[in-house]
Amino acid sequence: MQTLGDLRTHFWKTVSMGKTCGVDLQAAIREGILTEADYADAITRCRGCPEPESCRKWLLDHDRADAPPEFCTNRALWTELMAG
Repeated sequence: MQTLGDLRTHFWKTVSMGKTCGVDLQAAIREGILTEADYADAITRCRGCPEPESCRKWLLDHDRADAPPEFCTNRALWTELMAG
């Protein structure tokens, strides 16, 4: 069984990755683009990330990004939400 990372830490990483990629998660939920279950799933995928240290460093190095990093477990979600 896979060990998941700290919920609070990965909640904030998910929010930070969204902001860095120009995605407003709360607006996406309000507009019906993203469900609360999708949001929870994104946090859970983040918690299972095999490269949390790479993510931390990437977020520190990027204020804005045109694309999420290749290693991001939520890359498909961010790409979809960035495309509108």
